Amino acid sequence: MGLLQALVLAVMLAGSQGHRNKWWNGWDNENTYKYQNTEYCFEGGEADLECPDGYLIDINWAVYKYSYYRYYRCSDPKASQKVKAFCDGLNSCTFTCDDQLFNDTTCTNRNERLIVWYKCVPDPCDSFYCANGGMCKLGSDLEPMCQCLGDWNGTRCDENPCNDVMCTNGSCLVNATTGTAECCSTEMTA
Repeated sequence: MGLLQALVLAVMLAGSQGHRNKWWNGWDNENTYKYQNTEYCFEGGEADLECPDGYLIDINWAVYKYSYYRYYRCSDPKASQKVKAFCDGLNSCTFTCDDQLFNDTTCTNRNERLIVWYKCVPDPCDSFYCANGGMCKLGSDLEPMCQCLGDWNGTRCDENPCNDVMCTNGSCLVNATTGTAECCSTEMTA
């Protein structure tokens, strides 16, 4: 058996259980080292996407299809959206590649395979500060945002509506329904 045949056989065997391939993707504008990762998974196997600590999965593209020689048939047009919904913003992600998940194909049980291209990007929350006990959460585009506690709001949880309100008795509360500042009457106790 030649070297090329052995390599193809090894990739096919690994692909039935999931296979990851990493290659150098150069430098981006911030001179940050990045990998482009590729995960292969045949029908019934598991896809296992993984990034190093401090990095998150950012799905570039995914396709689930039946391959017959050089022709690709029965692809699921929503494969990228589905994999993004499962894995974007996580450090690792594992799921089964099957027609139940990727059900928008016209072929079933044809040994379709999933191919996923993704990057491992630095976790934006590691360098995003939220004040006053706020917690960093990621939006749909992996953009960091603060989830504020109590009366605090604003982009970084550093704004309190009561700061700009002068109450005669000095007591201000934030209305939980509207988020606006309201002065307490003298009859109310806090």
